[in-house]
Amino acid sequence: MEMASIIASLTGLGGIILAFYSTYQESKYKLYELKIKEQQFKDNNKNQISKEKYQELFAEKIDLYKQLQEIISKFNKETTDLGRLSLINNDKVESLTIQKISFDLITDINNILDKKIFLLSSQLEKKYKLIHISFNTILNKHYQNMDMSDLSDPEMCEQYDNALNKFYNTNKDDINKFIKLIEKEIHQIKISIGFEI
Repeated sequence: MEMASIIASLTGLGGIILAFYSTYQESKYKLYELKIKEQQFKDNNKNQISKEKYQELFAEKIDLYKQLQEIISKFNKETTDLGRLSLINNDKVESLTIQKISFDLITDINNILDKKIFLLSSQLEKKYKLIHISFNTILNKHYQNMDMSDLSDPEMCEQYDNALNKFYNTNKDDINKFIKLIEKEIHQIKISIGFEI
């Protein structure tokens, strides 16, 4: 009987030790899990910007896309006026061409995006950079030998027209995709601020 009570005591003690060990392991696991969640929370907060800064950047983005919309509207209006006369430099009259208005479109966009490219979506930025690189490459190649102060010289005009034609023919599909992407993003911004449902 004494042996039975010793075995029962040892079994009870073993059960208590096992219960404590199990509780210890469980609390150790929960502590580890808590440390991981705390680190994730710190990492998430490290990469977040303040609400005020976000609102400021969003306002700048809206302003940027408004400017892009104005440029696209001008481009679309001019495409409907193709072939009509347009005053250039107040002294020379020439017809609008798709090449010229495409060149003007990219020039205007370059002027706006020069310091605000950060506000573009990644997809739009990639498309812009492709067109921008082509723009600079083609035009720099053609402009090296041109005297831009004298576009009344027929040879200079021909070189200028060749540069415009090469740029347009090389990039017309990308320009159209770029415009459609800007319009799509403008639509998404309008939805996000509740202007369109």
